[in-house]
Amino acid sequence: MNIIHGGAGASERETRAEEAEGNHRINGSNFPQPAFGHYRPNRLQRSVIAFTSRLPKSRFARKLGSLLRHFITPGENTPLDLAPLGFKMRLYPKGNSCERRLIFTPKFFPPEELALLRAETSGDNGRGYVFIDIGANVGTFSLAVAHYSGGQARILAFEPHPVALERLRFNVRANGFQKAIKIFPIALADRSGEMPLYLHHKNIGGSSLTVEKGNRGGKVIVAVEPLLDVLQAENIDHIDTMKLDVEGAEYPVVKPFFEAAPERLWPRMVFIEYDETREGRKAVDLLENKGYQIRSTTRRNCIMVRRA
Repeated sequence: MNIIHGGAGASERETRAEEAEGNHRINGSNFPQPAFGHYRPNRLQRSVIAFTSRLPKSRFARKLGSLLRHFITPGENTPLDLAPLGFKMRLYPKGNSCERRLIFTPKFFPPEELALLRAETSGDNGRGYVFIDIGANVGTFSLAVAHYSGGQARILAFEPHPVALERLRFNVRANGFQKAIKIFPIALADRSGEMPLYLHHKNIGGSSLTVEKGNRGGKVIVAVEPLLDVLQAENIDHIDTMKLDVEGAEYPVVKPFFEAAPERLWPRMVFIEYDETREGRKAVDLLENKGYQIRSTTRRNCIMVRRA
């Protein structure tokens, strides 16, 4: 069981999170699960996945991949055991856009971000590398850092959604990365306590602490903590890269952290989900005011680095 050590009431919050996990099931999330390899794709699925994986990067390819997905998974959400990025993942074809892309078009999964992490953590570079994964979903970025570093990196993965959390835990175990990746079943916010997580009705990864148009799938109450409190409890003394993907709730994470954290704890590099809305821009503006510059903007993220 992974809890935040040193926080008041941490074990009780862990218990409530696990109770929520048991009470709010979404397709394919029942636990315990059979070992990795149980859900091997059949011949048709292998053929379609091989075909879509070779498609060039384009909007047409994404649409074709979506069409073929419906053809080979009609009306069901049986998972597939795959290694689309070189490490094991149990992926569900429906209900989570992240998993869907990894099954059918893995080359669309942020290639620039993954290439940077590979360069940063391969070989001896990975020893002692600290990666903070805020909004880990089913664990793709955390697993990638653990894989590239040969298990030498230290990774803190935060995921409050009860179904994504269960899948994250399975994927970490399937790869034997329990020592490298510590999972926190909480959301990060500007205070300690509990908050409602609004569930996206079609996409697990679209769930958020903020109320948005697509969040029509109900809500669950999740534990929340400020990032700095967790880092101090875990004795983290530096951060190499921090990834934030919390669907519009980035600003309440970064604002209290950069106001209170010593500069030695500020990450060298940040991947932050970015859109042109006022809320999406606020977090990027704050980082720029703290001395970060935009290295590049990808389809989904803004990659920012500290100025020397």
